[in-house]
Amino acid sequence: IGFSLLFSFIGFTFTHVPTIKWKSILMVLIAQLSNAYYLFTLWLRIYLVDTVLNTTDPSTEEHLIVPGSRIHTAFILGLAWILPNFILLFADYFQLAVLEMGYNIRFHLRVNLFRKYLNYTEESRAAVPIQDLQESMMVDIPDLVSNGYLIIFNMFSMLGKIFWVGIFMLKKHPESATPLVVYPAAMLLYLRLRYSRRLELLAKTGEAESETKGWLIHADRANELVNVFKRRGFVIRTFEDILKKQRKLVMEFKYFSFWNGQIIPWITILAIGSYIGLAGHLVSSGLLSLGSFLATIGVYKDLGDRFEGIYDGLQAMIEVVDPLAGLTQQFNLEIEVPAKVAVYKEREKRVLDQLEGNRRQGKSEAF
Repeated sequence: IGFSLLFSFIGFTFTHVPTIKWKSILMVLIAQLSNAYYLFTLWLRIYLVDTVLNTTDPSTEEHLIVPGSRIHTAFILGLAWILPNFILLFADYFQLAVLEMGYNIRFHLRVNLFRKYLNYTEESRAAVPIQDLQESMMVDIPDLVSNGYLIIFNMFSMLGKIFWVGIFMLKKHPESATPLVVYPAAMLLYLRLRYSRRLELLAKTGEAESETKGWLIHADRANELVNVFKRRGFVIRTFEDILKKQRKLVMEFKYFSFWNGQIIPWITILAIGSYIGLAGHLVSSGLLSLGSFLATIGVYKDLGDRFEGIYDGLQAMIEVVDPLAGLTQQFNLEIEVPAKVAVYKEREKRVLDQLEGNRRQGKSEAF
């Protein structure tokens, strides 16, 4: 139910928050510019090593951009490396100045939650203490916007880069593309096996933090009684116990996160080491160019970084499931409006019936 709720939130934000739909589409499209530049730099590095800097092979002279001049060809490659970054810089500025979405989504959620809170029934208001409302407004909604919606654009960008990297690896050395299968399989399996445990720890940690804030508010409101009955020591000891309990949960979650964070880096280490050991001889035997070999090692590192980013993104999305569930509950608590509408309609019906009765009796309709 966690991810289905999250997907519903993403769909709601995309379709119902003003300006978000067209901005989201443009964000996904613009993100592919950096992926195209990344693929371009891969071919650039291979060409630099295999052709421009390969002075031992006279046949490479025929493939220089400037015939007979390696120096001028290298200069052109340098320009080709630099100039596209001005386009990327403009694209990044355009995203910041025009396509910024965080404020609009936070504004929409906060205003509507506040409107909902003002219309709560007494029972609903009692179910949402003020510290919980404050936590929702100042912490949960910003986290949900960042890690529940905006993060998907970074993930789309990384997926696009993985797609182009896959094409490069399949074209240059198909056997080297094995990690493209290993990474997602290991990542999804690991997340699936530890998904329930993560939600459990997040829920316990959130409850402990809420208990800490609740106790501070309670101590502030009961300060006069505490002073009158000289119970400061009891209040402090109780607060110490709450903090110790919270510390235990925090460390448990840190250990959990530490081991979760090891899987992708170790796949990358094993992939690079295996490729060096198994494919190194292809260079010496002439079956693989040095440029392609070095580029593939760099690609493995980049591939690991991208999958690690996706893995971290998925974990961040899992972490907002619990606050999203809380916000969903707050948005769906009973409000006074239906009861007020029913009273208004009852009064309207009574007045109309009275007017109709007066009309039939030929009396004046004035009050």
